[in-house]
Order: sequence, then structure tokens, then C-alpha cells
Amino acid sequence: MQSGDPGSAIGYFRDALAINPNDGRSYLALARIYEARGSTRDALEVLSVGLRHAPEDAALWGVVADVLISVGELDEAAQALREQTNRTPDDVEAYRRRAALAKQRGAWTEALASYRRVIDLVTCGNSSVDASVVDEARALVAGLVILAGGTDPVHAPASGCENPSAVRRALARCAER
Repeated sequence: MQSGDPGSAIGYFRDALAINPNDGRSYLALARIYEARGSTRDALEVLSVGLRHAPEDAALWGVVADVLISVGELDEAAQALREQTNRTPDDVEAYRRRAALAKQRGAWTEALASYRRVIDLVTCGNSSVDASVVDEARALVAGLVILAGGTDPVHAPASGCENPSAVRRALARCAER
């Protein structure tokens, strides 16, 4: 790649994957080459194969999200970011990306939950992220609480406890009846 020969790089990465089909880094590199060449379909195909061989590789899920965002498949990208954060629950940047995409999609409660997770991770000392990230997340949470309104499962008004699901009951602390 550095010598400007992506065709040869593709061949080398394919050879590497033939030797070790569980090497997530080779799938990532190969997908990035295809993406740079404008072949998002090939990039997604490579990533799909990579996820079959290395489904726990969080970085693969992040690149899947990148490629899906580039082709406007935002809901599918959101699912990929959910998978990434499920595999790396302490990854502040993955939650920030998830929150930003949720905002873009108008999924206010998902954005709100993701920014709250960022705040929790940074303030609990689980991250070496700069404190300005927390300030930004807190400001965004304040705005998102307004946008989420009654759908915020944590701070919904008491009327949100009318016939609540088990999840809403737990999150909104609805009184048992």
C-alpha cells in the first residue's frame, strides 16, 4: 500500500487470510483498501467474511459501521456500533460514535444512553480521555433529555409508568403494582 500498489496489497492480504482466516487485522486492511477504491460492496463482503471468522473482533464491527455510514445505511451502521460497544463496553470512543450516529438518526434515547455511558466511563476513572469529553457529553445529555422527553426511560414522567414493560419499570423505577 505504501508503495502505491493496492492490487498487490490485496493479493498479499488474501494470502495472509488463506493462512490464517481468523486474522481480523487482515480483514480490516483489505476492507479499507476496497473502500478507498470506491468498492464498498467488496469492502462489506470482506467484512462479512471477517465477522464469520472473528465475530468478537470489535474493530471489525467499527469498520462495518464506517462503510455502512459511507453508503447511507445508518440503521445498519447503528446496529454495527451496538455490536462494537457490546464487545468493548469500556470503549469511550465507540460510545461517542454510537451517540453521534444516534443523534443523526433522531434516536434520542439511544444517544442519551450512550452519552451517559461516556460520562460514567470517564468519571469512574476507566478511561484516560480528556475531561473536556465529559463536559461535552454532559451538555449533550442536557439537550437530549429535552428532546427525548417522555421517552427517556430513566427520567420519564410518572405517567410513563402506565402499563410499563419490564425494562421501563426497572429503568424508570416504576412502583410495583
